[in-house]
Amino acid sequence: MKQLGKYVTILPSGVKENASTTTGFSLSGKSKAESVYQEGVVKIVGTKVDEDISPGDRVLYNRVSGHDVRLNGETVRIVQIGDVMSKLFPEDVFG
Repeated sequence: MKQLGKYVTILPSGVKENASTTTGFSLSGKSKAESVYQEGVVKIVGTKVDEDISPGDRVLYNRVSGHDVRLNGETVRIVQIGDVMSKLFPEDVFG
């Protein structure tokens, strides 16, 4: 699949309750269903995405944005790049 425009395809990986990073970024203690943020791994980057996002990057994005589709047996989410809040680094460990 070739992602067009300012969209990215993300494989959702979930956000744990009471999540926080070693750098101090904290998520609320809400359940996954109530959390605004979702963690995922970028699979495909659109042709017009200028941000520093590449396939394999871990990101936080708005959980209610985008559309779920089945791709090669996996459920992935296609979202606009503006709905990606943060790029996570290896030292950013949740939980």
